[in-house]
Amino acid sequence: MYYGWEMQKLKRRKIEKFSDLFTPRNLLVLSRLWSLISQVEDEVCQRFLKLTFTANLAQSSRMIADYKENAGGPSWKINCYWLPADWQELNVLHYFKNRLVRTKAALNELKEVLPDNAANWGKVLIHDSRKKFASLQDNSVDYILTDPPYGGEGIQYGELSMLWNLWLGFHEDLDAEVAFNPYRNKSEVDYAAGLKKVFAEAYRLLKPGRWMSVTFNNKDIKVWNSLISACKDSGFELVVVAPIRRSAPSLTESVMTKAPKSDVLIHFRKPDGSIKRHVFSKGLFNVFDETLRLAREIVHKKGFAHSSDILDALTVEWFTFQYSVENGKTDGELTLHTVNDVLAQSSQFKCLHKISKQIDEKFWIHANRGDANHEIAVNTD
Repeated sequence: MYYGWEMQKLKRRKIEKFSDLFTPRNLLVLSRLWSLISQVEDEVCQRFLKLTFTANLAQSSRMIADYKENAGGPSWKINCYWLPADWQELNVLHYFKNRLVRTKAALNELKEVLPDNAANWGKVLIHDSRKKFASLQDNSVDYILTDPPYGGEGIQYGELSMLWNLWLGFHEDLDAEVAFNPYRNKSEVDYAAGLKKVFAEAYRLLKPGRWMSVTFNNKDIKVWNSLISACKDSGFELVVVAPIRRSAPSLTESVMTKAPKSDVLIHFRKPDGSIKRHVFSKGLFNVFDETLRLAREIVHKKGFAHSSDILDALTVEWFTFQYSVENGKTDGELTLHTVNDVLAQSSQFKCLHKISKQIDEKFWIHANRGDANHEIAVNTD
């Protein structure tokens, strides 16, 4: 066991090997299943069976807490390795068959949407990005979609990939990962420098006039500024920013008031000289004033405003502002806790928290106990 940032709970439980995350029975069944999959002669079929196997791996472990079916089914719900006090041993083959049905449905959907001439669609390989990108020519890529590590106290993808890489036999180079991780002596400066290298390479590869889409979020403005600097210094133009909600919110997102409730989808463009954008030299983004302004706009439009909706709009406005100035300053934090505080302090709004309330005989807000996402701002006028 490598005791990195995401393994500290296992260290406290004295787990010494990754194999100890499985019961002896499930470890035996998984090993036999992996052996049989590896013997499948059809290369494409074997790849998709391995994909199904890895998708089922966490559910086959002891990291599945016994929630008595009160938390949306058995799954690994937190962003670190752990061994809950009460865990479930799930049937490997039962859940593998369930995953296999999903894999087949995905393949059928791919066949429907891909063009008829995509003869090799089943032979797509995932390459080491550094080696693959280095071999590509300048201005050769039509579109880039990337979901970079979120930095700060974000998820440590390298460490959390270890379990899968061990089964797949992949070597993992954690030193090359773009991350902030004090357990591996990776500072915020290292993270920012890593982002700069990535987006400089993305800019080199993208054709002029073509787009790059980035999904991102963090509650720390310093981390956001690392992304902004990386993209601005590379030369990208900002086109539009929009929040995107996840279909299944994480446990951290649901219970922590400072956790972002949405990711942000940011579209950039590599300039081709056809658009001239004005860049302001300085400015101040006042979180208090902007929160009230956006709350008024949303309440005027809908009759009420969830505080998480206000935070989404605030993040979009802040990012757009920060990208348009050279030395932009920010007064305040971009957190749900800050939004709720601003609303509570304002005489313009009353806040309804953890209750159900009828508004104008049209809207019923059913608040979820313990979920700060359902704090509501209503105009007092």
